[in-house]
Amino acid sequence: MQIENSTQSFKANLIATSGKRSLYKVTDSADIIALKKFSKKTDFKTLMPQNSKTESDRWHEMLEYAIDMAENPGNVTYVESFNNKLCGIITYFPNSTTTIDCICTIPVQIGEKVKLAGKTLFYQVFKDFLDNKGSRIKLSAITNGPYNTINKYADLGFKETTDSTATYVNMSANQYKIKEAMKLLNKIIPYKSENKKVRLEELI
Repeated sequence: MQIENSTQSFKANLIATSGKRSLYKVTDSADIIALKKFSKKTDFKTLMPQNSKTESDRWHEMLEYAIDMAENPGNVTYVESFNNKLCGIITYFPNSTTTIDCICTIPVQIGEKVKLAGKTLFYQVFKDFLDNKGSRIKLSAITNGPYNTINKYADLGFKETTDSTATYVNMSANQYKIKEAMKLLNKIIPYKSENKKVRLEELI
């Protein structure tokens, strides 16, 4: 799961910690290179042997898609670590209506998902959204992945819209629902702001 050493200058910014979890903002194209190397070395079937190969392949597709979307210069991207091991990525396009392009969590131990990894990433996006006084957040929940994401997003205040597809359920939440979700997340996520430049390659 480790990548080769590199002489490139990585400029990810540590923005927050939450217990053993840390959040980093991707700020440089070199960070994307490091993430792509990480993706090539990540084997979800090995990490989660209880899942089928089809489920594992789909999970890996989501990781690759998240990294591809992170290359969009208009997107904001965060990566998350647990005990200094990469455990998640989320990327979104900020606007009055914020669009979450992709979220993907990654196990760091065989057979176990990192507790609160996804909720911690959502916490950061919700915080950005409320700080910027956004009106709505939308996303697409996959229906052919290894886990039921629709229920997870519904627990965070998202509701299904009418323009869904065979493999995606489009969902949306307004500012009121996001504020309500943040009240719940604040009870389980001890968020501490940070501001420090790090070498992303040392993390992954």
